Amino acid sequence: MADRLFGAQEPEESVRAWTHDWISYEQYQVVHVSHLRRLQDEGLVLRDGLSFYESVDGSGKLALVTIRGRVACCDDVAIRVDKKLKVRRGQSNRLEVVTNSYQYHAWVRQRLGTPRRDLIRYDNSRAHDSRLHRHVFTRRGEQVEPVTLAEMPTLGEFIRQAVKMVSNPK
Repeated sequence: MADRLFGAQEPEESVRAWTHDWISYEQYQVVHVSHLRRLQDEGLVLRDGLSFYESVDGSGKLALVTIRGRVACCDDVAIRVDKKLKVRRGQSNRLEVVTNSYQYHAWVRQRLGTPRRDLIRYDNSRAHDSRLHRHVFTRRGEQVEPVTLAEMPTLGEFIRQAVKMVSNPK
């Protein structure tokens, strides 16, 4: 199933249709693991430290899934993920999820004698503003701009973007 969703020719485009819509929780997990494994095989991801945390409501039903942790990438890029997925029962009574809170933050890890260097962050985690934002960090400071849900990268796209910022600087 994951191979069908992530074909060899166009891994990102093949999931774009459902990326920001409700999807079976089981399928989400399979695709997530498959895609990170592919990024590891390509040498972009060195260590996947992401975990799924499930929260239940008062009646014991799954209500929220949080994906949190860090991903170590090539070129000393580190990525922190904090992503929250709402949960519902679909038409066939299967669990479905959709992301409602994003925070992807990439930086270049600190080396001996050098400070950490922030690269880019996407989020909608601001208390006063639930819209999506892209934060780009340059030597001149931080630039913040709104992004639409359609412009919000998948985690795989974000990893590629962050690594490219270091390996092919403008």
